[in-house]
Amino acid sequence: MLRLRRITNLVVLTFILAVTFSCSEDDEVLEQQDPQSQISLELSQRLATTTSGDTEAAENFDEDINWFKSLNTAGSYCGVEAALLAYELFDENNNSLSQINIVPWIAQTGLTIEDVAIEAETSAEQEFGMDVQLIFVAGVLVKPIDADSFEAAEITSYSTFNDYFSDCESDDVVFNVYQESFDFNVMPQPTDNPDDVDFPENTVPCASLEFPVDIIVADENDAAATSQVTVDEQGLIDYLTGNVAGFVFIDFVYPVTVNFEDGSQLAANSSTELEQIFDQNCD
Repeated sequence: MLRLRRITNLVVLTFILAVTFSCSEDDEVLEQQDPQSQISLELSQRLATTTSGDTEAAENFDEDINWFKSLNTAGSYCGVEAALLAYELFDENNNSLSQINIVPWIAQTGLTIEDVAIEAETSAEQEFGMDVQLIFVAGVLVKPIDADSFEAAEITSYSTFNDYFSDCESDDVVFNVYQESFDFNVMPQPTDNPDDVDFPENTVPCASLEFPVDIIVADENDAAATSQVTVDEQGLIDYLTGNVAGFVFIDFVYPVTVNFEDGSQLAANSSTELEQIFDQNCD
């Protein structure tokens, strides 16, 4: 009887171990099929929305002032074959250098408007001995009609340039006909009072990561298949928001450096420390 009880207990124990081992294997398979990030959802969302100050307004401003960079041919643009372009000079801190230069452009020279802009910027930097921002603030666009006439339109805002050249029309660009031979000396000059350059506010976050940063990612179908990737800010956001097909963000390669709005820095050695740093400085 005692022997039978021992055998029965052994069978039960064997069954329990078998079930436990089987469940353990199932859990491991499940984990491999569904890799999870080691940082909290709250921290992930915070990192995905905390940038180094690049706001939508800043992106729109950059697109407006660099409208000429999308004009990548040496031919005419929207029928415009010549232009007088007035630009104002600013230092890297957005302070005006109190100088407006007027630069001519003619399609027949084979130069693009961007070529002319680069030449003007290089000349200005040599003159001032520092980095210079060149922002077009006004201009006159010319469309030849024949040897004795042309159309010209005046622009008084950098944003209007971008608006007009995006689809060759703008409510703020009106061409008038001039019955005379085209000559830069007689054509209308850019306005003496262009619109002010309205720089977007440079918002500095309470805390932000130092980039580039190394992260660990996993194959979305196999948690064991991990790799280390170096990313910039946008790259990290892409991983955090699931915009990199086939991969799941797992964690950072620590330590990572956190920058604060006062210019100081602090190293985080784990996801817990990283979350604490943001909680203490951004709440």
